[in-house]
Amino acid sequence: MQEIDVCVLRRALPALGLFLLVAMPGVGAMHAAAAATIVIEVQAQGGDASFDFGGDLGDFGISSEAGQGRQVFEELEPGKYVVTGQAPSGWTMLAIMCHHPAASIDFATSTARFELSADDSVPCTFIFRAR
Repeated sequence: MQEIDVCVLRRALPALGLFLLVAMPGVGAMHAAAAATIVIEVQAQGGDASFDFGGDLGDFGISSEAGQGRQVFEELEPGKYVVTGQAPSGWTMLAIMCHHPAASIDFATSTARFELSADDSVPCTFIFRAR
């Protein structure tokens, strides 16, 4: 059986108050791909600061408050993503942790790489310490 989406067209028939119902295959069918989410979190040990990031999600900053900060990227297309963090002056990066089976970390370049599937949600934490 063929799926048919129904579009309702209203035709004013003043005396009768009727409307015309027309079935049009494919009209109104919107099947959005399931989107993925990336959550970049910052843990700042020894104070608060503003931390810069770049990569496939664009350039962005996360400011910590009480040692915590985060930026959420929703409605992402499935695919490969790279995020690079940078410790500001007076800070050292201690670790990067991404909880996803298709994630890889390159600590030497402060980079997290992951390949997202539909409906994936990836938390990735960059940990910094004040010097």
